[in-house]
Amino acid sequence: MKKTFFLLALVCSVAIVAQQNTNSPKNMPLPMSIYKVMHDSCNYLDIVFLTGKGGSMSIDNAGSIRGFTSFVTTRPAQKTPNAPLDATMMWQINGREYQSGKLYFTSDSSAYITFERNNIEYINALTPDGAGFLKNRGGK
Repeated sequence: MKKTFFLLALVCSVAIVAQQNTNSPKNMPLPMSIYKVMHDSCNYLDIVFLTGKGGSMSIDNAGSIRGFTSFVTTRPAQKTPNAPLDATMMWQINGREYQSGKLYFTSDSSAYITFERNNIEYINALTPDGAGFLKNRGGK
């Protein structure tokens, strides 16, 4: 009887965990606390373009980093399957990586960035101005 009860409890636990995993939100934007640190505290941003003209861009002015980070919306974006990686980005505080992201262009005026934090993927849309700015600097 004890073994049957234990087995039933184990099966129910597995079913609950499986249901929680399948119901987890998809395409979540980066948590506001992380976004705020990127916006307010990072003092270096590096972007490496992997498609188009290629090249890189480094920003070490706090005002410019805040302006650029404002191109990253707090809205989730839809991930495009099999999209080529267009650029990588890294926000730093005093020379140490705080947060990295991967940039994907989806059209002339839209793009999104994927971030990973604690094995969770977050997807943020870029503003049309941000997508256009990055495309003109080195993107597709």
